[in-house]
Amino acid sequence: KNLAKLEVQAENPQEASKLLTALVEAHPEDGEAAVLLARVQVRLDGEKTASRTLEQALERNPSALSVRMELAKMYARAGQYGRVIEVTRDLGNKEFTQEPALLELRAKAQLATGDVVSGQSAFKQLLEMVPESAPAHFAYSESLARGGNKAEASAELKRALELDRSYLPARVGEIRLFVLDNDLDGARERLAALRKEF
Repeated sequence: KNLAKLEVQAENPQEASKLLTALVEAHPEDGEAAVLLARVQVRLDGEKTASRTLEQALERNPSALSVRMELAKMYARAGQYGRVIEVTRDLGNKEFTQEPALLELRAKAQLATGDVVSGQSAFKQLLEMVPESAPAHFAYSESLARGGNKAEASAELKRALELDRSYLPARVGEIRLFVLDNDLDGARERLAALRKEF
């Protein structure tokens, strides 16, 4: 595995692929090796080959959260939100606590497929796991806004900004909120501050 990492750093993806393919065949339970192989395959052959490698690795070792995470990210990048939901379906609170980013991907996929209620519920669950996370409060705020709950969405957005004033998506969301409230002067003021800081 370390030799393969060195080959990747040395810009020799073919050599890394050979080493990792042999390693994954000899040790199919090694999730890290499967993820490394998939990343090399993305460079060599594209995401289709890489996703097949990850799918096979997940079949052999369903408890490998790193493999599940890589596969979910790949599906999300490809806009295959149904598959993101599918690959995260049988996970429970224990797994999501270990890997909160999987829950976030699931929630985003649910929103993208129009299941706003499930998306909100998943974002709320994420927020319970990481209550001091500005991105989690912002994501929950966005899901509430999608569901038409403007007052609670605004409160969550404000909480995100209290936690991290430099979190750019929340700052942009704040400007959007001012525009929706028809407070264009407030929106311009915050936009000017945003341009100055970023």
